[in-house]
Amino acid sequence: MSENTYSLKISRRTVDKLGVKLYDRVALVIAELVSNAYDADAPSVVVKAPLGEFLATRKSGQVEDRGYTIEVIDHGIGMTPSELQDYYLVVGADRRADNRRGATSPGGRPVTGRKGVGKLAPFGICRTIEVISAGGQKKTVKQGNKSTVGYETAHIVLRYDAITSDDETDYHPDVGSRDGTLSPDSGTTIILRDFLARKVPDADSLAEELAQRFGIDTGSQQWNVRLEENRAGHTFTRTLSPLDIALLPDTKVAFSGPRPTLSCQDASGYSISLPNVEGGASFSSSFVESGITYPVVGWMAFAKEPVKREHHAGIRIYCRGKFAAQTLGFDIASGFTGELNVRSYLIGELHCDWLDEEEDLIHTDRQNILWSTDIGTAFQAWGRSAVRELARIGRRPAQKRTVEIFSETLDLKTKLDELFPGKNQASIKKRAEELAVHLAQRLRPEEAADAHAAQGILDLASAFAPHSLLAEELRRASESSEAPTIGAVAGILKRARFAESMTLGAVVKQRLQIIDRFERLINDTTTEESALQSLLEEAPWLIRPDWTPITENKSLKTVRTALETFLTKKLKKEVLLSAIANPTKRPDFVMISGHGTLELVEIKKPMHGFASPDLTRLWPYTEAFDEFFSNDANKEMLNDIKRYRITLVCDSVNLKGLEVGSFKSLKTEGKLEQKSWAVLVKDTTRTHNDFIEEIDGLGTENA
Repeated sequence: MSENTYSLKISRRTVDKLGVKLYDRVALVIAELVSNAYDADAPSVVVKAPLGEFLATRKSGQVEDRGYTIEVIDHGIGMTPSELQDYYLVVGADRRADNRRGATSPGGRPVTGRKGVGKLAPFGICRTIEVISAGGQKKTVKQGNKSTVGYETAHIVLRYDAITSDDETDYHPDVGSRDGTLSPDSGTTIILRDFLARKVPDADSLAEELAQRFGIDTGSQQWNVRLEENRAGHTFTRTLSPLDIALLPDTKVAFSGPRPTLSCQDASGYSISLPNVEGGASFSSSFVESGITYPVVGWMAFAKEPVKREHHAGIRIYCRGKFAAQTLGFDIASGFTGELNVRSYLIGELHCDWLDEEEDLIHTDRQNILWSTDIGTAFQAWGRSAVRELARIGRRPAQKRTVEIFSETLDLKTKLDELFPGKNQASIKKRAEELAVHLAQRLRPEEAADAHAAQGILDLASAFAPHSLLAEELRRASESSEAPTIGAVAGILKRARFAESMTLGAVVKQRLQIIDRFERLINDTTTEESALQSLLEEAPWLIRPDWTPITENKSLKTVRTALETFLTKKLKKEVLLSAIANPTKRPDFVMISGHGTLELVEIKKPMHGFASPDLTRLWPYTEAFDEFFSNDANKEMLNDIKRYRITLVCDSVNLKGLEVGSFKSLKTEGKLEQKSWAVLVKDTTRTHNDFIEEIDGLGTENA
């Protein structure tokens, strides 16, 4: 055991605020330890941890440690006992300001650490930190006839509870068994124990988060990070690699130049590379603040798919090879062209070593930049300009990708062939494709991947395509100096008829889809009668294609109001003749107008029959309507309405005795028509299919 006496000069509040408060995630703690290894010129780092496991559990308010360890091992320059005391155990010291060490490592790496608090990071997840470090010059120690060659080792154990147990400013860590011995290799091992209730990310998540921070281009420096599983009976090893994100072609903007990218007098050594786009670039690879040039190295681009993983999103900003911040667009204001793509697809990697060159512009938790400083404000303005320019550059590639998704979702070519099968329909098919592509460019990629949304675009384009061609032909005819022939006029009129028919055909095809859903609804035994009643008023063509709700006809508003008033007085109860007029109350009837007939619809739930109580309730209504229609005072009001009729939708009629005769008399007088749900759906489907066949025939013959 060495006689070395170590002491840590620190306020206990510092340990709590800088250790626990800032670093409460396992991945962040590991990242800090890996960063220290980088500064120590380590060619590689091994992280051993129970991947995907809880380090401790909480039961009845008590934390129960599970006996795991996390080890971070490097073969860097390490520390001697005196160096550990002078450097490691001094919290808050600026390494780069120390003349003995400087801003670069002995191996020439730009040092990432500056604040001197990263060593406290493990206390955010554990209560015991063991440090074993061997460094300095190789020594030879003779003991009798035996010589030992190696690096002097420092070995200490830091305990959170002991550090924060009293108000003493000096803390003396435990000295480990290897302290003062010689190690055959230089390097540092950090071992964490006695954990809080934290979970180690799984292998994929941890690899990705560390790659975000260290799996980056490090120039000519030899450097890699490896993950290893350290649970007994488990084997796993992975070497980190840069984040692999598929880019949208022709959107990458690259900023090139020497590293490190410290401030300089001019930007002659730095350049910008653009994809093949029109107009060039309106920004450069650097900006100037107070006469000093601040260059940027890296790239920005659009991802091929929406960025959903946190570590991929936005622009990752690095300082001296270490993650400094991540921004989704330099806090750019909304409303600019290409905003959607920027918010969802923007990715990039920028290296700016000047972020802490003089003034440290990085938040302690490395989550953001101090934008409010002079340099930060200028950097932010540069970034916003670059983002806007990238949005412009990426507009066409993004639209092209959206159209590709749209076409794949629909199988567009096949769909168009089905819609326009006639030999003479090639021009319409082409125009429909042009319109569909034009509209699809305005979709978000996720909308283009939605079959329902994509089909809606195609339906609209297909319906409008004949009109578009007709308008073009009429324009050419009007601009021609020659008078059109009778044949040309006849051709235009024929195509006008076809255009109108195609538009109506698109509507009918949509209706057929609704009819299919309607049929499934009436076959569902849980469907409520009120739901069907409201649906029929919203879409009365489900019963007859020529029906429309009375509420949509302003001229019949007076009739509805007068009739409701009359019926309420006559029947001595509130009567509503429209579900649309008052959707919170169930109407006795839904009134629908068409061809001079006032149609009143009474429906019964599918599989339920029309029974005696229903007929008893119906008779007073028929008598009241007879009286209303025969009253001379209402003749002017009913000028366009010749008669009334009740349409009864029910699957069966369960009447007995004299009730059967009464029911038949209503049918004989033309005051009542009864349909089953199955017949209603069948008739409606047939009517719409017949129309579609006519349209298809018209298109084949006359396109």
